[in-house]
Amino acid sequence: MPLWENLEEMEKYLAGHETELTKPYWIIAITGLVQDIKLKTIKEDWPRFGTTNPSTLDTSWRMVGYDTVTRWNECSLTGASYEGSEAYLRSLQEKWSSCLNEYHLIKDIDHALEFRDFENDQVPSDSPHFIYGIWLIRAVNK
Repeated sequence: MPLWENLEEMEKYLAGHETELTKPYWIIAITGLVQDIKLKTIKEDWPRFGTTNPSTLDTSWRMVGYDTVTRWNECSLTGASYEGSEAYLRSLQEKWSSCLNEYHLIKDIDHALEFRDFENDQVPSDSPHFIYGIWLIRAVNK
């Protein structure tokens, strides 16, 4: 996964490639729930315990939302496929769409936990599912 473990190093890299970056972008942080990390079956996969810089969330970062992923780090919110009648699929849409924000992320942790459990029951072959918190560090407007 193309993620950086050191924010300072990533920002230095981006500063050195400023001319190549012609479109607006966000610098984000991704967090995982400790209880989810303990469920991982392949310990080398991300997320994993490791040294990060910074090692804690900054109070100036803004929570963007929560994402759920399969054990292979595939997004459950956009990549899951469900089988069932049209009425069943419509009921899923009605139930879960109100839990999503404008970024197609889950608005709050309670709904993220509920959706993760739903995914584990619905698609056991992709389980266990995990929750990631997405935090906006800085928006860079070009």
